[in-house]
Formats: sequence, structure tokens, C-alpha cells
Amino acid sequence: MTRKKSAQTLTFTAIGVAFALVISALTYFAEAYPANFVLLGSGVVLLFVALILAQLRLWREGQAEGAAAAATRLAPINVRPAPPELKHGRFRGIWENLEETRRLMEIKEEKARQQERVQEKKRLSLPEEETILFMEERSWLSLWPVGLLSLICIASSAVVSETGVFSFVWLVLGLGGFLFIAAVKGRTTYYLTNFRILVRKKPLFERAPRWSAMPYPEVKRYSCCQVLGGCKLTLIAKQGTSIVLEGLAHPHLEAIAKILLEKLPATAEGH
Repeated sequence: MTRKKSAQTLTFTAIGVAFALVISALTYFAEAYPANFVLLGSGVVLLFVALILAQLRLWREGQAEGAAAAATRLAPINVRPAPPELKHGRFRGIWENLEETRRLMEIKEEKARQQERVQEKKRLSLPEEETILFMEERSWLSLWPVGLLSLICIASSAVVSETGVFSFVWLVLGLGGFLFIAAVKGRTTYYLTNFRILVRKKPLFERAPRWSAMPYPEVKRYSCCQVLGGCKLTLIAKQGTSIVLEGLAHPHLEAIAKILLEKLPATAEGH
């Protein structure tokens, strides 16, 4: 999982740098010959190479998924019948085909998630008897303030385009904000296993991640609240320590709630 995400982050970074080179060549260095041609050519070449590498990576992943699907037989698909309002046979056939496609995608996504959790368990060297039931990072929406400021900076670079220096500075700030989002998003990961809750945080300027763990029997209280850009779940142990799972999308919170209802002790207080 880390190799896949590092390659994805590297690709996005290369594309962002390529756009920065192209736009700077057309704005700040527009009259600086031949620097503008050098920057423009470098940006176009970098963007072309990054897109080719991204396409090759997607093709390899598709080939691997196709081989895995061919090696294993899919379970029978339970297709919901068409609603009685659809009287026409052609419309009912379209409904059933779309429903079958949706169910196939759900099965493939679930198999991909299971395989990803198995690989993550091996990478983390978890005990054989411990199984990862849930694994997710913070949502993109939880970083909406940085994204909003980045959009404002990019819009400002277009407004002050007549003054090249300020336009370039605003553009760099805007692109830097999006690169910051791409770098920060994958640095907090939440795990729910069959024994405990794990939180891994990787600070920007530290190589070793920081771990927090709380066994389910130790949870005394828990609370959940909706915040702009995601949900926030707080669990407090009997010793007074706490673990916070924030920035999760609502569907992920529902999956966590099902696990916690099964694993938390009956004495745990929630609101």
C-alpha cells in the first residue's frame, strides 16, 4: 500500500510542478528569453512523462485485477428486481443490467479492500491472530480550509496577472497548498482490528510514525459529532487516555459504528 501511495503522490507532485513551470513561463518569465522557453519545455516534458507513467501504472493495476478475477470465481450475484413502476420490458432489462454492474463493482471493491488489509497486516507485522477489520485515512474534505485558501491564491494570481511578481507568488502559494494536502492526507491512518483501535500518525519532519492503541475492553466512554468536512469520534479509556478519529467520511463512520457496537463492552457510555 505504501508503494502504491508513494507512486501516486510522486505522480501528483510531478504534475503540480509541471503546471507550475508552464504557468510561470507564461506569466512571470513571459519576457525573459530564453528562460521562458526552457521552463515551458521542461514543464511540458515533465507533464507528458508523468501522465505516461500514471497510465502505465493504471494499466498494470488493471491487468493484475483482471488476472485475479479470472483466477477466482465470483459469488452468485443477487440482483434486486426492477420496481413495478417500470412496465416496459426494455427498461426493466436496463435496470437489471445496471444493478448487476453495480453489484459486480461492489464485490470487486470489497475484494480489493480485503486484499489491501491483508497486505497492510503483513507490512505492520501484526500477530497472526489479529485481523484488520477497518482501515482508512482522513478524508480530503477534512482539509477543506487549505483547499479553499489554495483556490483563493490561484484566483488572486489571475486577478493580479499584470504584475508578474505578485502573480507568480500567489500561484506558487496556491499550488503549494494543494501539494500540502496531498502530502498530509496520507499521514494519519486509522485501524480497527478484532482486538483494539490503532492510530498511526506520521509527522511531516519525522521518519518514524507515532502510534496510539486502545483495546476495546479499556474503553469507558465514547462520543461522536459531525464537523464540517467529516466526522469526529472520541474514545476515552478507563485510565483517562483518549483516542480521536477525525476527518472520516460518513460511510466510514457507519462501518466503524458497526464494529464498535460489537466489540465495545456493555459498560461503555456513549453519546
